[in-house]
Amino acid sequence: MHNVIAIYPANNFYEFYVTPNGHKYYRELKQRSGQSVERTESYVKNFLNAEQFRKNYPQAYEKWLQAEENLWVEDWETQLTKIGHDCREAIQKFAETLINRYQLQHKYPDQNKDIGRIKAVIEQRKEKLSQKEKKFLDSLLEYLDSLLEYWKALSGLVQRQEHGIQDVNESLTWEDGRRVVFQTAIVMFEVDRSLSR
Repeated sequence: MHNVIAIYPANNFYEFYVTPNGHKYYRELKQRSGQSVERTESYVKNFLNAEQFRKNYPQAYEKWLQAEENLWVEDWETQLTKIGHDCREAIQKFAETLINRYQLQHKYPDQNKDIGRIKAVIEQRKEKLSQKEKKFLDSLLEYLDSLLEYWKALSGLVQRQEHGIQDVNESLTWEDGRRVVFQTAIVMFEVDRSLSR
C-alpha cells in the first residue's frame, strides 16, 4: 500500500499527497525511534518561539534565544559562561514581567531577587485559586509550590554555569550548557502555563 502518491500535473511540478497510512507510518516511526525527549524539547522550544510567548516576555525570550544559539556555535566551549549569564538574565526578565503583571513590583523592586519575585507571584496565584477552585485544589497548590522549588534549583544551576563553577577535576561541558538552556525553557514554560490556567 502506498504511503505517498505523486501526481504529475501539467505544469511540470510534482504534487505529493500523503495518505492516511503515510501519516500513520510516520507517527509509528517517530514513536519507535525513542525520541520522546527530542519531541518534548521541540514542543517546549516551539512554545517559546510562538508569537504569544515572544510578545508576553520579549526580553526573556531574547536572552534565552541567545543562550540557545550559543550552544550550536563552533567555539561553544568559550560560550559556556555566557550561556549561563544569558539564562540568568532570561529568568530575571521573565520574573520582572510577571512581577509587573501581578503589580507586585513595589514589594520586589530588585531584579536580582528573582526567587522572591516568583514566590510572590505564585503565592498571589494560590490565593486566587483557593477562593474559586475546590476540586483537586490541594494537588494544584502543591504543584505550584514545587514550581518554586524547581525555580530555586534552576537558579543555582544557572549561577554555577555563569560563574564557571565546576568540580575540582572537571570543567564545564556542552551538556552543562544544554542543561541550563533546556531547564530555563522548561521552567518558564511551566510557570507561564500554570499561571495562565
